[in-house]
Amino acid sequence: MLWMIWIMGASPLAMVEDIALLEQRIVEQTAPIGSDGGLVRALDRRLHLPKCPTDPEIQLTAVPMVQCPMLGWRIALSLRSAPITPVVMPGDSVEMHVTGTDFVLSSRWYALDRGAVGQIIRVRSGDRAGRINRARIIDAGQVAPLSP
Repeated sequence: MLWMIWIMGASPLAMVEDIALLEQRIVEQTAPIGSDGGLVRALDRRLHLPKCPTDPEIQLTAVPMVQCPMLGWRIALSLRSAPITPVVMPGDSVEMHVTGTDFVLSSRWYALDRGAVGQIIRVRSGDRAGRINRARIIDAGQVAPLSP
């Protein structure tokens, strides 16, 4: 079958995906290889993926990948994450807001862990009971309780 394609003018190499070009498209949408937000390392040049009839899709979601839905192949991408900058440190005073349909409560708590926005940390209440709960960091000095 390959010799028939060769006779018709297409080279056998035209039937495989150009990994260097694919990598270049990924870098254009992320960051340079090895830098924060970019590929951890270059794509493996030994990959011989069938040529996608359309441009392969690059998805930068929770599971970054490049795929060709028409042919069914996909490659998971390893992206280098940017360093996380903590906005709350142990001992910091944080305000916890609880919002209901008709009310908003706020109280002072103290962080027991360090964390960045979106992370879950342990907090201790500022009253005599000293209850320990877990809360999600909303911003520097602000946390929200986790749903029970």
